[in-house]
Amino acid sequence: MINIPRNSIDLFKTGKLDYAGLLRFLAEYDSWQVPTQKDNIGNVHIKTGVYQDDETNRSYSQALLFSDGDAMWKFGQEHNSDDIRGDISKLSTIEFFDLLGNSAEVIDIDLGTETGLRFMDDKVNDLRQAAMAVKLETMLIEEESDPKIFSYLYHYPFFQVFLRETPNGANLLLAPDAMGRQMAAVFTADDCAANFVGNYMKANPGATQPLALALEGSNLFKKLAAMPNLQGIVFNASGPTKPKAFSMELAKLVAGMAKDA
Repeated sequence: MINIPRNSIDLFKTGKLDYAGLLRFLAEYDSWQVPTQKDNIGNVHIKTGVYQDDETNRSYSQALLFSDGDAMWKFGQEHNSDDIRGDISKLSTIEFFDLLGNSAEVIDIDLGTETGLRFMDDKVNDLRQAAMAVKLETMLIEEESDPKIFSYLYHYPFFQVFLRETPNGANLLLAPDAMGRQMAAVFTADDCAANFVGNYMKANPGATQPLALALEGSNLFKKLAAMPNLQGIVFNASGPTKPKAFSMELAKLVAGMAKDA
């Protein structure tokens, strides 16, 4: 099966793929066909239209995403719409949101097809958050030496860590490490966090569900840098994205950005 969004949407609609899995696939997709337009100085913008909700009699700003040319052709046959006349850009989800900003309240994927899917209100933010996570995960793997990564880590608002209650208070859960090092387990997205917790509960039958703590990077790395026994950090230790380990120097560098922020 070719891995295009409509296949994942079909799996989601038939209960074979959960919402977090759907978000990850859509966020990782890099070949959307997107109606765009250029301004007077040549900058590319996402072309937006209007979605009219007949139930609420409310209008929403709308952006369109198409899995491929076939999905766009079907939409054109059904709607004969100005929305897909003009420039069409091939974009990743990350590029789409970078260009879109906050200019759409509704995102329609493959509108007019059997596997069409609408993201609206908070669901738009879910997809945007998933794209931000994929952007960070890509930077951690491919661009770890790029100084821009420190700023992105510092400002990233969706990190998660987990705490385990003990008689002496709450302790940070650590990532499994074959060398026995004290490695903080940090997560960029809900599916990565869920994988880790699932593995932890399987390895510790009867254990209390660990407490999730959501932190922005500026706060997270300040806390990690102040923990003297930590020897490193592992991002997404249990997948589904590729785990990545760093020394504590990373926490110190990111925490040190506070004076420049």
